[in-house]
Amino acid sequence: GWVVGAGAWVVWPQGRGHFGPLFVEASAAVQVLGALVLYAGVSVILWGFVSLGGSFRTSIDYGEHTSLVTRGVYRFSRNPMAAGLMLVGWGTALLQQTAFSLVVAAGLTLANRLRVAHEERQLQRILGGDYQRYMQRVPRFLGFASRRIP
Repeated sequence: GWVVGAGAWVVWPQGRGHFGPLFVEASAAVQVLGALVLYAGVSVILWGFVSLGGSFRTSIDYGEHTSLVTRGVYRFSRNPMAAGLMLVGWGTALLQQTAFSLVVAAGLTLANRLRVAHEERQLQRILGGDYQRYMQRVPRFLGFASRRIP
């Protein structure tokens, strides 16, 4: 629903007054950028689901032995679905250009950073050296190379 609604915002922006626009006249270029960021976020999330395959879980099961997934988008991001969700939030904020949408995007970003930090501590405990080496090679959110552990 979020994707369809945000996409429709570009085509039919009459409801822009909700929660107060940040600018008197919304910039079309910023809206196009917002749509691109939003759809990139959705794409990253979907690629994350596909890359996980049968390893997808909604939470960490401490009793279950799991293997580290490093294929697909997990070659470029340790947390692609969190990164994708943050992109969706910021893309929507750029589309809507309201103070409310900026607060929601910032809240999504903060919540995801805190959740990911907790999950990564647990994965280090469960997977040990394998995850430690993975952290040295792959960035937390999106990118191509990382040498330091965040």
